[in-house]
Amino acid sequence: MVESEVAGGAFRAELEERRQRWSDDDQRDKMSNRVTIRLAQLYRETDPDRQAIFNQALADWVRSTDPGTWFDGAALISEFKVCAALPAVREALAFWTERLSQYGDMQRGGEYGLLRSHALSGVHMLEPLVRTLEAHEVVDFK
Repeated sequence: MVESEVAGGAFRAELEERRQRWSDDDQRDKMSNRVTIRLAQLYRETDPDRQAIFNQALADWVRSTDPGTWFDGAALISEFKVCAALPAVREALAFWTERLSQYGDMQRGGEYGLLRSHALSGVHMLEPLVRTLEAHEVVDFK
């Protein structure tokens, strides 16, 4: 394994560790989305050589079934117009659309209602994100 791959793996592990630690801090402090703000700041500070690793982490996070993880991935992909994550966003949208069709009955509550709420949130957040990324991909502002 070359040195850059080792360094890239260490950076990815650091991203995962920070995201989890900041998420745990938010839950403990009863704060919402502070982790997303911290991750956005970290993304801004990341040198261009490591942004590809960060972008891959975002693509993986947006495919997560954990609501906090996929939200962080989707929010940062949206904020920074990470067009390379478009296939992952499409995959996540398909997953949440399928889940929403499974949980379509509004009358049921409890855990069922929570699962439906997560699926609805996923669809409502990811549909416009797909359109935004597709538009940026076509225009290619780089």
